[in-house]
Amino acid sequence: MANKNSFEQYIKDTFCDEICNALNKYVEDNSVQFDFAPSWMCRVDESGVEDFYITHVNVENKEDMCIAFYPTVRATLFVTGQGKYDVETEEKDFYFRLKCTGDLAKELKDFSVEFIEEYNGKRQMQGAMTDRLVPFIKSENLDKYATGILEKYYPEALEQPMRVDAYVLAKRMGLSVHNCSITQDGSVFGRIYFYDCVGEIYDKEKSESKKGKIRAKTILVDTDALFLHSMSDGNITIAHECVHYALHKKAFEFKKLSCPQITQIQCQITGDAYGFSDEKETSWMEYHANEIAPRILMPLATLKMKAEKVIKDCFRRRNTTELVDVIEEVIDTLADFYKVPRTVAKSRMVDAGYEEAFGAFIYIDGRYIKPYKTSKGFKFDRKKTFSIGYEDAFIAIASNSELYGKVSNGEYVYVDSHFVLKIPKYVEKDKSGSLALTKYARYHMDESCLLFDISYKDTFKINEKYYSFCVLNRDKNSPYQYSLTFTNGYENSSKEKQKEALLADLKEQKELAASLPHDFTAAINELKKRKKTTNIQLSEFMRCDEKTVERIINCKTRTTIQNIVLLCLALGLPPAVSAEVVELSSEKLQNNEEHLKLRMLLFGGYGKSAEQIWSEAEMLDIKF
Repeated sequence: MANKNSFEQYIKDTFCDEICNALNKYVEDNSVQFDFAPSWMCRVDESGVEDFYITHVNVENKEDMCIAFYPTVRATLFVTGQGKYDVETEEKDFYFRLKCTGDLAKELKDFSVEFIEEYNGKRQMQGAMTDRLVPFIKSENLDKYATGILEKYYPEALEQPMRVDAYVLAKRMGLSVHNCSITQDGSVFGRIYFYDCVGEIYDKEKSESKKGKIRAKTILVDTDALFLHSMSDGNITIAHECVHYALHKKAFEFKKLSCPQITQIQCQITGDAYGFSDEKETSWMEYHANEIAPRILMPLATLKMKAEKVIKDCFRRRNTTELVDVIEEVIDTLADFYKVPRTVAKSRMVDAGYEEAFGAFIYIDGRYIKPYKTSKGFKFDRKKTFSIGYEDAFIAIASNSELYGKVSNGEYVYVDSHFVLKIPKYVEKDKSGSLALTKYARYHMDESCLLFDISYKDTFKINEKYYSFCVLNRDKNSPYQYSLTFTNGYENSSKEKQKEALLADLKEQKELAASLPHDFTAAINELKKRKKTTNIQLSEFMRCDEKTVERIINCKTRTTIQNIVLLCLALGLPPAVSAEVVELSSEKLQNNEEHLKLRMLLFGGYGKSAEQIWSEAEMLDIKF
């Protein structure tokens, strides 16, 4: 039985005789062209195809369920004739390219060879497909495919800004939509059925699965699953399934040749498509649906028209001309107008060229990050980020000696989920006394903050492009995991005047450290005097009683490195001075994970409020 999991193998196993007959006829009709009989052969008695092998098959998408495919064949031709002494045979290999056509709706039973030519190594095709008949779609052509679907089924959306009603889109495509509970755990948010079948859905009232007849061209949407995972809403899920129907019918029809029992594509939170075991092909299909559905609901040309109108209105009401000041309001207004999730509106604004959208609606460690932008001319990369969570920040410092050095000497400080160059131009204290990025820093992130590469943890088996969408949004409920790696970032962050300010600050730190008495107690008392700090104030910061602080300072009790670090933080010491105080103490920082966390808190806490420091200690799971 033919192996129908691969289209190439299916052609080899199913149409071998037809291809061989067509080749023989072509060689026979063009015998002069393939006359390679040697001069010593007195006469040619017979010629033809001795053997052939299909090296590969390229597939081209056509209208409806039709396809064109191009087998490339290595054929061994022969000539037999009278030689000088006996009948002899000569053989020679040739490469041929065939154009074949067929209708998948007819299970390719109308297969035909349209033409054959000698293959010269060049191929020109429109609408290339994979070996499982999934369209190849380049990222720069995603909007083109969305436009094609709209031109056919919803042309008015290309003329002026409007909400594309996915229910109407589905109806115009001949599809019916039903809302129901699909699974008990909410892992499946949508299904589209290509054939009549007996399907299974979940009955919430009876807490059990039940079977029933489901007609072809039916879309099931589980609104509970959408709400549970905060990934989508009904409108975009329906559009998602419509993309499957528009682009993947051929892949489904071909798959059905080997698996007659499959009837639907099932879209899960993990991005899997039921019935397609090939992970690469599944990944492509889900990528198409994930990326093209938002483009259908928010067509690029009319989106720009609407966005410009909303931006102008926000500028007028907020009395500003900076897009970063209003970008979140613009995104929410567009999301409401188009009835799509905020994450989708944000992503489409990036697609439309509004790079300020990159820095909008970011949540790190469950905390909201103020919108930011980069300097003019800086090109955003979806695989890079300025925003980094505390766990990843710790890993980056612990695994990169260069970054560790920049943080430990006070050149960079971790503030508002960013590693920022620690000069007044970029860092200030807010009304509560906590360190924060200045407005200038938020408007020039490439200049003020370090950049990190994003890599993905293979937890959900979702392709990288899907992860890029999630990381771009950085929604606090997004179902993804990723890790961040420091690469460089200094080329944008340290200009000459900034370097001068940093060097001056470092020099002042070192001079202060060198001026301290070479005794722990004396050094602390000197620092208390300079900082005009009392033991009561220190105890409030350290969350202990005044007597405990006094005993630690006067070395009247056995203490811990945690207490020494906390004392330095309470005194608000710069990194170089903190390092000197720790060196004078009876305790030392070791090279283990726990002490690396203490180093990060100690060197990164300079200038931060007590609330910030205790919050960061909690994130690092440091016990005082």
